[in-house]
Amino acid sequence: MSALDHPAAIKLFVDASGGYTHGQIMDVYWRENSICPTEHEYKLMVLKKTGAVFIFMFRVFEIYGTEDVVNRPALLRLLTCLGLYFQINDDFINLWNVEYQKSKGFCEDITEGKFSYPIIYVIDNFPEEGKIVKDILSQKTRDLEVLRYCRSIIEKCGGQEYTRKAINKYKSIILEERTKLKPNPIFEELLLSHFFQPETSIVI
Repeated sequence: MSALDHPAAIKLFVDASGGYTHGQIMDVYWRENSICPTEHEYKLMVLKKTGAVFIFMFRVFEIYGTEDVVNRPALLRLLTCLGLYFQINDDFINLWNVEYQKSKGFCEDITEGKFSYPIIYVIDNFPEEGKIVKDILSQKTRDLEVLRYCRSIIEKCGGQEYTRKAINKYKSIILEERTKLKPNPIFEELLLSHFFQPETSIVI
């Protein structure tokens, strides 16, 4: 906090913290009460939680930035999409990434009863299969066979592909908006090394 020596920056920090907390509460509330949000509600939650960090960076930049040549609308759109990309990609790798599952556990989102992006898609669009998925989520099981069965339903209904398309859509927007900004080697390195890594092994 001491580094934020501008009163407006302190207020932004408090607002961002409040937004993150609100988004986190929404996520937990849905999970603990077995309430599946709509895709629109999910995105609002992400923008409050994950997106709040990126938007905070943008607002602080507005306060301290001195370069008038920066395309602020492009930067804001980039950071907003980066928040959505980050969360939806995280939902994807939780269910289908080998390396992630080796360290974090198999399909942890299902075990935790979390309404992630591919799960919401299935529940919203396939009532019969969605009911089965929702019932499994409520069990918070660690049974591998049940988890594999649940994931297979998600795949059968197109949840994996739908999520992959959303990831690619936001990635394309981010890369497009990036071309409207002044080149920044540090940001480029961060983007490529921490966000846009080559797709790793997908679980079979």
